[in-house]
Amino acid sequence: ACGLRAFVCAPGRLKRGNLKERPFVSAGATLAPDMERLQEEAATARNISELEFWSLVNEQQVEEVIIASWSGKQLLAKKVEGELVAVQEESEVEDLREQLLLKGVPVHYPAGEALSEEEALAKAEISSEGAVAGGLLSALVVGIADSLVELGGAVAVPALEVEGQSFFEKKPVGAVAEEDWQLLEKAVQGVERTVEADFQAAEKLASQEATEAGSFLGAWSASVGKWGQDVWSGLFTNHSPGTGGIIEDSFMGLLSAVSLFSLFQMAFLKRKSNSFSGTMHTATGAMQIGIVLYAIIEERCLRESPGVLWAVSTWIIFMVNNITMWPLLKYFRGPEVQRVLFKLAYSFIISFQGIHAIAWSYQYPWLFWVVMPYWFWSVKKLFESADNILALLPEGSVPSSLQESAKRRVKGIQNDTPTWVYSILNFGGAVFDNLYMAVYTWRGPAGFWGWSAANIPAVNDHLRTGLVKPCFGSLTISVLVFLATLVYRKKIDQKLALALNVVLASVGPWLILYYHKLVDWDEPWQPELNGDWPAAPYFTNHLADIPALL
Repeated sequence: ACGLRAFVCAPGRLKRGNLKERPFVSAGATLAPDMERLQEEAATARNISELEFWSLVNEQQVEEVIIASWSGKQLLAKKVEGELVAVQEESEVEDLREQLLLKGVPVHYPAGEALSEEEALAKAEISSEGAVAGGLLSALVVGIADSLVELGGAVAVPALEVEGQSFFEKKPVGAVAEEDWQLLEKAVQGVERTVEADFQAAEKLASQEATEAGSFLGAWSASVGKWGQDVWSGLFTNHSPGTGGIIEDSFMGLLSAVSLFSLFQMAFLKRKSNSFSGTMHTATGAMQIGIVLYAIIEERCLRESPGVLWAVSTWIIFMVNNITMWPLLKYFRGPEVQRVLFKLAYSFIISFQGIHAIAWSYQYPWLFWVVMPYWFWSVKKLFESADNILALLPEGSVPSSLQESAKRRVKGIQNDTPTWVYSILNFGGAVFDNLYMAVYTWRGPAGFWGWSAANIPAVNDHLRTGLVKPCFGSLTISVLVFLATLVYRKKIDQKLALALNVVLASVGPWLILYYHKLVDWDEPWQPELNGDWPAAPYFTNHLADIPALL
């Protein structure tokens, strides 16, 4: 989870006035050229390659770097002797900027930094109603299609269940399959008799509905109405007993309310970018709220998991939302510590999509290979969250090179109790997630989920809730990031945002992690660790699966 506190402290702004009459000044740096002269020099500057640029940086020949624009000649490097050169960059400007800060090279964006807070907000003129409406409509279509397809994970019978049963019962897969088949045949005989009676009743009911509705739309409306009745009934009948049910309803109610509030604000919030990235980021922001609220309803009211169509759509939506965020960072004007926390939040969300794949690998073991690339983001968030801790530690408690690098990355961090709390929670969450990934990498899908499948009787809340936990966590962090935007836009009070951050970001992720305990307190805390562990990592015995997967 990511703390919100550092997101909401805006840096000092220059006063209003003519830009030509007040050149931009940065702490610890020389006066930057005014915009008119900068544009003239940029047009005539000598071009150098990115490789040449980094050679100059490593030789300490670059005094400062100026972001002149976000297209064309984007970077201007001012050499120590005063010459201005244009860098023909190949990497993303934001990536270059981050590396430069780590090396201690000042980076400026005069076109944005010279504006006051009010002037910057005034540049947001692009409406978001269309993008939000399109995103909501797309989420609605996914929800309807997922319900109609009826590929719910809770009722699926995966091949992995047989593999897991074989693993823990120490029986050959064939013997386990034969036993299960005999049981299934007996069950099918009873089901056939029931289905025949139900089919006759369904034919009669369908005929009546068709007559009353007179069209497919009428039949569909009746189906939606039935779903709504089941949801309303399940809201009460599927309430978890005891304290767990109270906590579940309180947290999910708060998350839903904050998400709907964010959706409303998102629809009428002006934005600066009319680019494809800006539109897609807004649309998928609305989609992720809609599609996760659908999952909340399915879990809380029906005690069912959404299906495969929903799972694939959710993964795509969150990935696109995070990828399209990167080009929009140029509009972010907060201090460096806020920018780093912004990136940390999205590192958490992207890594949660790997955990999303872990959950569904219970039914589709080949997803193991989809999970492995997410090690990059899992380790990335570990290092990003460690920067806060390193910067807050007393001088001399860690090697100076590590601490100085961390302080440059999180420049502006406050050494106070709230900052320590969210920094420790972020780092602790990152450590836990990496351990979770390590256990899964070693045990594989069968070892990771097999004990739960074989040993939790009757309704397995652990397996079912596991399919929706990652999206709950992703939405929690996503709405907190958006709340930070609303604080900056002066749409909500900072104290309210901080209070919501404490509940959602500090406590929420742990409630989501152990959501199955809220539903059924008798289920084990971490069944992924139970059972026999293999002598070697899963992938060493399954490398032959890769060609088949490709």
